Amino acid sequence: MPGRPKPIQAGAIAGCQAAILIFFLQLLLQGIGLGGAPNGVAGAHAILHLQGMPGLLLGLALFCLSGALWGALYAAVVPVLTPRSGILFCLIPWLCAVLFVQPLLGHFTQSNTGFGGALLSLIENIIGGAFLGYRTPFLAEQ
Repeated sequence: MPGRPKPIQAGAIAGCQAAILIFFLQLLLQGIGLGGAPNGVAGAHAILHLQGMPGLLLGLALFCLSGALWGALYAAVVPVLTPRSGILFCLIPWLCAVLFVQPLLGHFTQSNTGFGGALLSLIENIIGGAFLGYRTPFLAEQ
């Protein structure tokens, strides 16, 4: 069928959808005081000094782009696309962030500081990975 997305394209679409899901989950958690700024928003503010809606939209766009790239990579390298494999694949960036990136930046986690922030970030990555693993084969089969 010519209109059907290939697995890598399906992975990119699912990755972007997962990023949107996590972005809005982070907004919700920030609104109730359980998290920091959503991924991408802090970078848009720090690098480009964007605040308010422009910073939010640029942050969402950057997070969608990273989600699409991660989803395409997932579909390209993982032989069996399931929620379990999606979760395991999405633990890679979480581990890199917690073990390497954040300590180098003087922070402990992506979302907040301390163990609670690391746990919150882990939960977000598990949700995003499960979504990625569920949606990629679903989109590829349509």
